[in-house]
Amino acid sequence: MSKSRSLLLHAVSNELDASKHPYAYVSEAQLTYLAEVALNMNRVGHLIEFSFDDGHESVLRAVAIIRRVSEEIKIKVFIPTFIFEQPNTENLDFDGLKSLSQHMNLTIGSHGHYHRSLTRLSRTELREELLKSKAILEDSLAEQVSSISYPYGEVNSQVREVASAVGFKQGYTSFWGINSIKTDPLSFHRIQVLGTESKERLDSKLGRPYYVRGIIQKIRYFRRLI
Repeated sequence: MSKSRSLLLHAVSNELDASKHPYAYVSEAQLTYLAEVALNMNRVGHLIEFSFDDGHESVLRAVAIIRRVSEEIKIKVFIPTFIFEQPNTENLDFDGLKSLSQHMNLTIGSHGHYHRSLTRLSRTELREELLKSKAILEDSLAEQVSSISYPYGEVNSQVREVASAVGFKQGYTSFWGINSIKTDPLSFHRIQVLGTESKERLDSKLGRPYYVRGIIQKIRYFRRLI
């Protein structure tokens, strides 16, 4: 598939939570609709995958909803590994993580250890942050972890360089866009889904070949960081 869209989500809840906290939650109805759209588009060669940041416990429910629609849809779950050191009921625990890893077409990735902005760390701090997260996940899953979602979507040339050096093959930003064979695999784009968006709005968002506001955001950001 020459082009793909990666959806950026965090957690799933009811419609009330989704409307009150649209950057944190999508509703179960939205997620079901998106899974149906993804299934139909994937079958005609337009890949849509789901990605979840932050390790919220509701990701277990989100994956179950997507899997009711299809086992074929690709899912990535990115974990900030400090959540295993500071457990609470809102976050995944090791049992939940291992349960997720049993699903077909589901990949576990890093979201850093402390969920710090990686662009603000020294090279030494950055390396330690990435290695610690990678090691915790790999020890728990007994498999290689080769993808990362940059906390807050923030990335620069040093972050990409160190991420590659410690063994990450794929890196996901928060910049809007469609990925192609020309996209830097350590700077994949994503399309954020908000809990207030209607089916019509979601259709429009997924169908756009580009998004002017997203392009401007990316240019401004990289001028400042690189």
